Amino acid sequence: MKGAYTVYRAVAKNGKTYWGITKDFIKRAQQHGARFPKGLQEVHTGLSKSAARGLEQMRIDQYGLKNLDNIINSISKNNPKLMQYYQDAIRYMKGYK
Repeated sequence: MKGAYTVYRAVAKNGKTYWGITKDFIKRAQQHGARFPKGLQEVHTGLSKSAARGLEQMRIDQYGLKNLDNIINSISKNNPKLMQYYQDAIRYMKGYK
């Protein structure tokens, strides 16, 4: 799928999980390098950018920033498109098998 995004997770050296999105999983894994000794794991693939952003933020919300290696939220709570991202993520998950 052209322009498809992937939501991935990885475990940092500190043992905390990191959630991210990318259009090029292999390139992103190379960019992260030694930061994640066990590598990256594709969790959801073939997503629109909006659904990917929503899913990434849902995971950050689920676990809480203090428990993750992520430093910031993927989407600001003040972003006017926040609910659209969540809705697109939910639509994807309802069709996910």
